[in-house]
Amino acid sequence: MNLCALPVVAVSNTVCFSPGVPIVIPINAENAVRRAAIDLQRDLAVVLDSESPLVTECPTDRASIEILTPDPTLGAPEAHQIRVIEGPGAPPRVTLGGSDLRGVIYAIYSFSEHALGIPPLWFFANWKPTRLPAVELPFDFVLNIRPPHVRWRGWFPNDEDMYAPWEALAANDHFDRILETMLRLKLNIIDLAEIIDYPSTQRLARPRHVHDRGLAMTTTHTSPLGTNWAHWEQFWRDVRHQEPPPLRLDQVKAMEEFWIYQIELCQREGFEMIWEIGFRGNGDHSFANAFPDAPPDAAGRAEVISEMIKIQIALVRARHRNGPLRMRTVLYNENSDYLAAGLLKLPQDPDLIWNYVAARRDHFPAADIRNGDLPANQPYGYYLNLQFTSTGAHLAQAEGPWKIARNYEIAAAVSKRPLELWIVNAGNFREFSREVSAHASIAWTPAGWNADAFLNAWCACYFGAKQASAASGVIRDYYNSYWTQRAPDLPDFPRQYIFYDMRVARACEDLLDTWTEPVKRVALDDRNMGYYRIDPATEKTDDQLTALTRGLSRSIERLDGVTREAAALETELTAQGRRLWRDNVRVQAQVVLATDRALLALVRGYRERSDEAVRRAALEKAEVAFAHARSWLTSADEPPFTGWSAPETLWGINVMRSKITQLLSGEKVTRRDRP
Repeated sequence: MNLCALPVVAVSNTVCFSPGVPIVIPINAENAVRRAAIDLQRDLAVVLDSESPLVTECPTDRASIEILTPDPTLGAPEAHQIRVIEGPGAPPRVTLGGSDLRGVIYAIYSFSEHALGIPPLWFFANWKPTRLPAVELPFDFVLNIRPPHVRWRGWFPNDEDMYAPWEALAANDHFDRILETMLRLKLNIIDLAEIIDYPSTQRLARPRHVHDRGLAMTTTHTSPLGTNWAHWEQFWRDVRHQEPPPLRLDQVKAMEEFWIYQIELCQREGFEMIWEIGFRGNGDHSFANAFPDAPPDAAGRAEVISEMIKIQIALVRARHRNGPLRMRTVLYNENSDYLAAGLLKLPQDPDLIWNYVAARRDHFPAADIRNGDLPANQPYGYYLNLQFTSTGAHLAQAEGPWKIARNYEIAAAVSKRPLELWIVNAGNFREFSREVSAHASIAWTPAGWNADAFLNAWCACYFGAKQASAASGVIRDYYNSYWTQRAPDLPDFPRQYIFYDMRVARACEDLLDTWTEPVKRVALDDRNMGYYRIDPATEKTDDQLTALTRGLSRSIERLDGVTREAAALETELTAQGRRLWRDNVRVQAQVVLATDRALLALVRGYRERSDEAVRRAALEKAEVAFAHARSWLTSADEPPFTGWSAPETLWGINVMRSKITQLLSGEKVTRRDRP
């Protein structure tokens, strides 16, 4: 982009927008557009070192940036356009327009990205934009951005042990930065855990904030219509002022009243909803754990779920007001199994998205979507975990754009119609910002999408074109350092199985908890849950711990090289990209390396039963490795992420260190229940 220090006039074939350029906003603009315009004010002030006023009429004496009212003629929902207008009798202006509310918002942020050089992850990169004397655009500049291929593209914050405390430190500001980042990435829906207003309307603060920013919302599969059975008794006592009816399947009328309240609450608030439809139990479990009269067999339970889905759809449809009706049913856990077995009967409904889900414990499409018979005109969606509390990624991203793309390809191939919805689960958003970026990119324009090209472009954006190739090479090596503990069983799906950092955490804890017990032939028990999925034959052995030792040793060797390359490249990056490189690449590689070393030490110590000195040395070596992991995490806790990693509990680095201290002191290990 060329710079121009001249006054605001057309010069040659360009138009310059100088410091203080006014932002024209419609007098009746919705609050979500006004919020985005205020962000643009901030961006212009940083880049041009001068405040830009918000005005409601185009000035007659200087160029301006004009935000237009939504114009459906620009295309399907969320299409948007940036255009320089220059004609006789009026100063030039650049217009930011969209086919609808979000299209206008996306145009605002697209201008910030393309004209001001502020990328979507500016907040996470602690980005310092380049100061410009003016912004110059060609007089015939037009940027048309077609509507997205996937209509609904979202993020599900889950397992937020680090994110949630950080948000609470400055709830409004920190959550707002997350929502702004979603809009800059052109996501449009957030999956909130629940939406309730009792015992206080303060519980509506987050959904109201989401609505105020112009995003749609849904709720997770554990909270159909925005609530769950944990609120059953409080609802009846605090809202209906009566003793709760028993939670039994014959109390359908009471359940309907419970759900109707939720529907009407969201409608009163004006929330843009994709209603979650489903029937589950307490927590992330089958309804059988909450209902004593649940059928004992899978067929009977699937029939109950089918009927409850019909009831909920009827309740929503009866109270549906203006605008399109949108619902989804998340086919998670037992629902996925029931559907794959032909037991769960879903209604073929143009307003209901059949929301398939990745396999449990690992990140690839489950059997129901791979083998299902999807009606030709049935809307469907996909929910992809980028993490799992029990077995997946948590402290460091692991999938990479290639595996995200492969998930999309399989999900998109089951129907001739486009995916209606695609949501990714990534609780601690900061750790997965690169992968959420890939998800957003492929969902908007999957045709011709290439993971390598995406990664190179992403690196060029944040680390500079000169270093893009080297940076993408280091990142690719990082992803490939993970041990793939079993061969893929799906065609053309490399890295289908990965020994994620939460698997490392679980293995460390299992070995420490059984440190003084007799050695087991299978020390790391899957417990019929797929916690490890280690196939020793992959490492040409029949012994689980031998396979683990060989795989981890190879990962450590690769990661050792990655960390050296990452450290060397950091010194060559510009100041703009150095922070994101350190936090998003170098620190994550160091943490995975340290925890892999800790586990390898524990495996060797666990197997040694004849030499106590060797066993103690193994514990001490693991303690040093855990200390290194903790130190690297802390090194990334600089403003605006002060204290980010301190509340970490799901991985449990401090828990592991405490167990080691107990073992070295001859004490009994304190056990805990892992998710």
